[in-house]
Amino acid sequence: MRGLFFFVLMVTLFSAPAQKCAVKNVYAYKTEQMPGTIRVNDKGEQVSPKSFITYFIYAEAVGSIKWAKAWIDGKSYSVATKEIKQFPLKVGEESSNRKAILIEHKPGIKLYKCELIADDDNVSLPKNAGGGKIILKGFCRKKIIYKSTNSVVDLYVNPAV
Repeated sequence: MRGLFFFVLMVTLFSAPAQKCAVKNVYAYKTEQMPGTIRVNDKGEQVSPKSFITYFIYAEAVGSIKWAKAWIDGKSYSVATKEIKQFPLKVGEESSNRKAILIEHKPGIKLYKCELIADDDNVSLPKNAGGGKIILKGFCRKKIIYKSTNSVVDLYVNPAV
C-alpha cells in the first residue's frame, strides 16, 4: 500500500511541471467609431475626424499563460488579462450580417480576454515573433510564447443618435 501511495505521489510531482502550454486560437475583433462632435481649427474650418478603434482579443490556450505584450500593425501594447469562466461568451455581432459571435467552452482549454493598454514608448517587435496583423507575447513558466493572427472581425456598432 505504501508503495502504491509513493508511486502515485511521484507520478503527480513529475507530471505537474511537464504540463504543456500551447495557444490554440487567437480571436480578434474590433469596433470603429467616429467622434460625435465635429472639430474645427482656429479659423473655424472643419478638421477631418479621426476614428477610434477598439480591439477585443481572446486567446484559447492549454495551460496557464501570462500575456504581457501585443503588437498591432507594429504598435506595441501592454496586456492585462482576465480568464473567462462563463460560457458561452457573446462577443458581439458581425458588422456585415449582424450574426451573433459566440465563443463556446472547450474542455481542457482556458479562454483569456486580453485588454490592450497603449505603451508610452513603442517597443519594437522581436524578430523571432513571426508576422501577422496582431501578435501576442506571453509566458508559460519561463518559456516565451508568440501567437499571431491576420483575421480581425469587424463588430457591429449601433449608430450614434
